Amino acid sequence: MDRNSKKRILESYRELVRQEKTYQDALTYIRESLVHSPIYDGMPHGGNNKDLSDYVIRVQSLLDKLERTAERKHEMLSRILDAVETLPNEREKAVITSKYIDGKTFEKIAVETGRSYRQTIRIHSKAVNHINFEE
Repeated sequence: MDRNSKKRILESYRELVRQEKTYQDALTYIRESLVHSPIYDGMPHGGNNKDLSDYVIRVQSLLDKLERTAERKHEMLSRILDAVETLPNEREKAVITSKYIDGKTFEKIAVETGRSYRQTIRIHSKAVNHINFEE
């Protein structure tokens, strides 16, 4: 497997995390938008059952998408963690895990590990070359 394919696999987990957050935010927005203050103008207002059924359909659709995304995210996490175990040393494991699982920047990883930015980039480069994904 070439280097770019490996990086796409590694980056796909963070994309799934972002996608899951987007669905969660959309659910929160829809749920909060249903809770509105009543109108006290003295006029009769009919029930709007269509709004409630539309709400249920939208919520269920988002819940289904969220569940599928969460399943894919967990599968990808498992695949990446299995591949991380194939790395030859702890430095490479730490950099790959910090970068692609925790979503940290190279700068933050460098500070946390006490290495320079350049050393962190080199370790990352070697780790991407060494990592082995089961196909």
